[in-house]
Amino acid sequence: MDQVFNFNNELSGKIALVTGGTKGTGKAIADRLLNAGAIVNISARNPPEVTNEKLHFIGADLSKSEGTQKVVDEVLAKYGRLDILVNNLGGSETKGGGFSVLMMKIGCNHCRVICWHR
Repeated sequence: MDQVFNFNNELSGKIALVTGGTKGTGKAIADRLLNAGAIVNISARNPPEVTNEKLHFIGADLSKSEGTQKVVDEVLAKYGRLDILVNNLGGSETKGGGFSVLMMKIGCNHCRVICWHR
């Protein structure tokens, strides 16, 4: 089966999670992943102001271990894997939580850490 590459299918079938994905930079990243064909999950404490039925929202406070566990459990229960993780938290002082916990518990396939400096 030949697949033609373009920017509308480059991530077809990939499972993505964008933390802090309900507004601002996180929303823009989630929208771009969605446009590239990924199945996109977004997490934040509050739901998005404008809902998009193609984005799967998981309400959770990732500054708490229970919130992180909830996101991990829901993604793995629904898809069994995670291919793309974008950690876009606004800020966190979580001890032993956040990004490192998501990476360890979900076990992203070929995840790479990308740092953006504002």
